[in-house]
Amino acid sequence: MASESLNPKDSLTENDYQSKGLLLTGMLLLSLLLITWLLESLGTDLNAARWAFSPSEGWPLGEQQPWQWIHRYGTIPGFLLTLAAIPAWFFCQRSQRYYAWRRYVLIYGLTSIIGAGILVNALLKEHSGRPRPRDVVEFGGNWEYRDALDFGTPGKGRSFPCGHCSIAFTLTSGIVFWRLSRKFAVLSLFLGLIYGILMSIARIVQGGHFITDAIWSLGVVLLTLTVLYYFVYQPPLNSQKPVAKLTLK
Repeated sequence: MASESLNPKDSLTENDYQSKGLLLTGMLLLSLLLITWLLESLGTDLNAARWAFSPSEGWPLGEQQPWQWIHRYGTIPGFLLTLAAIPAWFFCQRSQRYYAWRRYVLIYGLTSIIGAGILVNALLKEHSGRPRPRDVVEFGGNWEYRDALDFGTPGKGRSFPCGHCSIAFTLTSGIVFWRLSRKFAVLSLFLGLIYGILMSIARIVQGGHFITDAIWSLGVVLLTLTVLYYFVYQPPLNSQKPVAKLTLK
């Protein structure tokens, strides 16, 4: 990757970056809400689950390859890349040539840890109370179906959002390197979306998640990336400043 020359006299100020961040955050949230409303109005979640479910066989597609393999091993690339961000950050901290990269690398790693790890898997999945497809009465389960944002009793369902999908979608976080290498950023975004979609299909045909679960997994990852980029670290404005602790400005 060829690094661009970052101009310390960037025409955008901190307030400009925060304003742009607010705009992008609002657009992401609005898009997620509109897509969720549309899919639920059309009954897409239940229809997709009905397509994958067989009253006599359960979830037969989910037992086939490559879906079994993706479910079992598909989170490994995300975990490895997150771990790789740690030594990469230390390297950038000590390299004169790549010193300006360290905030981008930090954002990449923290997007996975905070977005997929804390927000999706530790908080939302544990407290949303949305039953998985295989747990609702329509597909032989014991619990009532709930819409994506119709939060139920914590512990009665861990469907929203999709944890496996969120880890797969963290591969899109390479878009953060846009200023340093647009080819790499676009490639990372494209591969991350494709990989996340494949993981989403695997979890849907296995009765583990609904379509809206997967969509919100991607949404949480992108929202985390946006907040870290525009409000916390702002790498284009702070490329030569020491990295401070994780606090909102």
